[in-house]
Amino acid sequence: MFSLHPSVASYTLVTHFAPLQGEILGYICVDGFTGLQGSPWQRVAAARALILDPKIVFADEPTGALDSKNATILMQKLSEMNQVEETTILMVTHDSVAASFCNRILFIQDGKLFHEIRRDYPRESQEDFYHRILKVMAALAGGDGNVF
Repeated sequence: MFSLHPSVASYTLVTHFAPLQGEILGYICVDGFTGLQGSPWQRVAAARALILDPKIVFADEPTGALDSKNATILMQKLSEMNQVEETTILMVTHDSVAASFCNRILFIQDGKLFHEIRRDYPRESQEDFYHRILKVMAALAGGDGNVF
């Protein structure tokens, strides 16, 4: 396995995949092939995952090093991949906003399943789901095993 500098990696993505996925490549914000804005490695990894049309995406804290605007863009793209292309997204996050883009959330505490919630899509808005997530997070932080 080898590693490329973010500028080289972004150049490679643009030259080989631009005709296929212009919108996705726009996400990584290439700055004249001299560098990337934001968190370069995370943005290149996200773009690479989106470009290859995978059946499953493993995302470990995918928004952790992104600003809120780019985190939202990435989560919208992952959500779209799930809904339109039926891509499975397996994501680990501590970010309640990122989690609100999901359909199903498993809360784990001390290595054990603590609670599970599912979004009642399309009847439940993302904002309502976000508030349900916060309630579970409060119970999790308080050590309350009886969530609702």
